[in-house]
Order: sequence, then structure tokens, then C-alpha cells
Amino acid sequence: MVVDNEAPEIYVNFSIKALREEVTEGEKISVFPPYVKMYIGATDRYCGTQDIFYTIDGGEKFKYGGDNSPSDNELFKDERLYEVHVEALDKLGNSGTKTLKFRVARK
Repeated sequence: MVVDNEAPEIYVNFSIKALREEVTEGEKISVFPPYVKMYIGATDRYCGTQDIFYTIDGGEKFKYGGDNSPSDNELFKDERLYEVHVEALDKLGNSGTKTLKFRVARK
């Protein structure tokens, strides 16, 4: 018998390579151009991923996919620092989280 108490593993990819990396508040972050899109996925070792949610800068929580996908919308066009929090749930309710910080800039 296998007991699944492991959270899904979260993956985040961007539509384009970072322009550069910089240090902000002692933290190394990537800098992307304004047209960057974000792709989020998760895998679960035993029972599969049920849902993926994300927030941007502590705002409203969205379910990833469809019209609310950062891969389909131009959510990161303003030149500034962004913080994206991702939560993935498997079919048994185990949850994992990942937080990313990155900057959008023209140069």
C-alpha cells in the first residue's frame, strides 16, 4: 500500500529568455521584456494534479487555465517588479506552493 502525502511539484517557464539578472533587496531576480508570458504546470508522483491557482502581487486568486491563464493574457506588460505565488493541489488534497519574483523592463 502506498500513502500519498507528497505535494505536486510546480514548474514555471517563460515565453522568452530573461534579458539579464539583477539583485533586488538582496535577492537575485530575472528581468524580462514587457511581452513575456508565463506557463505554469505541476506533476504529482502518485495521483495526479487536480488544480493550479496563482496570485499576482497578493491580489485575487485565479485558477490557472482558460481565460485566466498568464500564458494567454498580457499580464506582465508594465515595467516593474512582480511577485507571483503558485499553489498546486493533487487529487488527494496535498498542496505545494512556489513564489517567484521577476522584473519587467524594456532594457
